[in-house]
Amino acid sequence: MNKAIVRRLYSVFRTGDVAALGEVLAEDFINHNPQTTNGLAASQALFSQAGSIDAEIHRMICEGNLVAVHAHYTTPESNAGMDFFKIENGKIVEHWDVLQDIPDATASGQDMFSELSTWARHARSSTTRPSSAATRNEWQRRAADAGRCQRQVVTGPPMPILNRPVGAI
Repeated sequence: MNKAIVRRLYSVFRTGDVAALGEVLAEDFINHNPQTTNGLAASQALFSQAGSIDAEIHRMICEGNLVAVHAHYTTPESNAGMDFFKIENGKIVEHWDVLQDIPDATASGQDMFSELSTWARHARSSTTRPSSAATRNEWQRRAADAGRCQRQVVTGPPMPILNRPVGAI
């Protein structure tokens, strides 16, 4: 049920139907995004100016009344986003988000939305290896890349932030 409410919100984003925000957001909606204000009316005003917003949901996780979404926003600009929604009485009452620019290239070589651990896991399993040579080569290449990345993290130089006490971060 809670995932369906958040999916409905993303549908409203895509259509730009400002009035439909009232179906999913509580009147006293709290928004922790530093660039927006609280309340349904404020959200409706914001979206009436912004227009429709397109986002492709890559992952959605629900635990109790909290729903987490990993999405690729393509309007108004291209960003990777993590959104967290708190649901009460069938409406979204609170929202937190983190948006990140999508670089042309990453240090790891992975994009920001794929799930490459699946490639590595399947490449190690003799029963799930693909049959065609071309696909098998791609799986092996990706598994090797994932293995190199894991070794680099485990055996590489320590990360400075990990050497600080939790209270100092």
